[in-house]
Amino acid sequence: MKVLVAEDNTVIQSLLVNLLAKWKYEVVVARSGDEAWRLLEDDQDIRLAILDWMMPGLEGIEVCRKVRALGGQRYVYVILLSARSEQEDIVAALEAGADDYITKPFHAGELRARMRSAARVVQLETDLARQAHYDALTGLPNRVLLADRLDQALHFASRHSERVGFFYIDLDRFKTINDSLGHGVGDSLLQALAMRLKSCLRDCDTLARLGGDEFALVAVGLKTGEEAELISARMLASLEAPFEIDGHQLHVTASIGVTLFPDDGADMDSLQQNADAAMYDSKRRNRNGFQLFHSGIRQESRNRFDIEQKLARALDAGEMSLHYQPVFRLADNSVTAAEALLRWNNPVLGSVPTRGFIPLAEETGHIVPLGAWVLAEACRQARLWAGRGAALPVTVNVSAVQLAQPDFVSTLRRTLRETGADSRLLKLEVTETVLMRDCEKAAATLEELRALGIGVWIDEFGVGYSCFGYLHRLPVNAIKIASGFVQEIGKHPGVLPLIRGIVTLAHSLGLETVAEAVETEQQLAALRTVACDYAQGFLLARPRPAEDLDWDACRLLAPEGALDAA
Repeated sequence: MKVLVAEDNTVIQSLLVNLLAKWKYEVVVARSGDEAWRLLEDDQDIRLAILDWMMPGLEGIEVCRKVRALGGQRYVYVILLSARSEQEDIVAALEAGADDYITKPFHAGELRARMRSAARVVQLETDLARQAHYDALTGLPNRVLLADRLDQALHFASRHSERVGFFYIDLDRFKTINDSLGHGVGDSLLQALAMRLKSCLRDCDTLARLGGDEFALVAVGLKTGEEAELISARMLASLEAPFEIDGHQLHVTASIGVTLFPDDGADMDSLQQNADAAMYDSKRRNRNGFQLFHSGIRQESRNRFDIEQKLARALDAGEMSLHYQPVFRLADNSVTAAEALLRWNNPVLGSVPTRGFIPLAEETGHIVPLGAWVLAEACRQARLWAGRGAALPVTVNVSAVQLAQPDFVSTLRRTLRETGADSRLLKLEVTETVLMRDCEKAAATLEELRALGIGVWIDEFGVGYSCFGYLHRLPVNAIKIASGFVQEIGKHPGVLPLIRGIVTLAHSLGLETVAEAVETEQQLAALRTVACDYAQGFLLARPRPAEDLDWDACRLLAPEGALDAA
């Protein structure tokens, strides 16, 4: 431990220095109060100060007051040394912030005992300060210390006309690792990742863990935005090699948002908001990348927040509705089902396209109440049609968030009971990607649905993950050929054989096939040639509110001849 001895009496000073050196303390000496104060300001390693009360310039008690007024993360233990032994003097010293008081002349044994006591206090203060300012798992600075470092960096950059880069780093899909391998593996990964990130940064930069899988970086002394890009690229490159954790090879990517001082903001709050917005923009556009902040991102972030707030109130405000798009059997042109499609009409935003709010609803969790409402409304409509003699199944899209809810099946069972709908009139559409995230768990859920009499269609088949190897194990009834394949009919000669292969595979497994987004006569004719079972799309019928659908005249909804045999 480094100890400051501030004493103008050379005899006492020499005695203190010799004793402390003998006891293995590192000693620095000041001969006046002013010199003592300069040393305490400049040398952050001084943790204990023995100050003579009466010295030239600043008195020891004044130095003590300045130390306490300084505050900060470092605690300096102060022992005031004086020939004054009156009770009021001791009280004055303690009120000034002194931790201990020794009167002259002193005994070496007393001094040593007090030094040992002081060392214990300093160590305790050090431990508490570390807990308060450092992350217990990774040993990196935490959010509190990061804010202090960023504040210091901004003040220094202002005086020296430099730039400061502030980075938000968020790991992509880290929750999957925790959920599948356990938090022990996840924690070990975070420790290894922190070390790898830190190894590619400069000593003058501050890497911090904000919590969970979120990190932040303060990079000082930057001259251009290109330097911030290079730092981001270097961090991403450091994550390319897999991590070996408890026998698992783990691949991790990250999304990084970057903002610069003073270009993008002049204070800590604005920089943190900017970096956060840029990081989310990077994550939405393309994971495993970085995004420098620009003014457009701020507006996008505000718009997104505004939509999120309106979305949270949309159900209660009665702004949501369902439109239904008929599904036609190509063999006889009859309507065999109707897909329920969610529509949002906001008095300020107008008609909001699904791509403008469904991904946001999934991200924020609003999809759970929205999805429950859609299921209930679809069941009511199916029961209403059945009561009028048209037992028409309704298909409903189910998101990954809904399917992952532990009470999804029980909630669905309650919905069927409350609406009085026949479970055979409900079909759920689940994307191939959702099923492949956890095939075993998904299969178990689908089995429960089948036991209820609910059919399942695999939506957007052929996009993203391939479930060919698992298709025979999944209790599904039909597959919907990805709209991208249908749109390529007539544009790319290889797409029709691909669709024929999907249809043949499905039929060999006892599954039916549905083509969606059919918009041209050429597409419809081609689908007939490959023996696709069902089709839907604007060519055949546009989505409409239930009251606007005339099932007896459904052929009139399509262009003349569209449903005739090719």
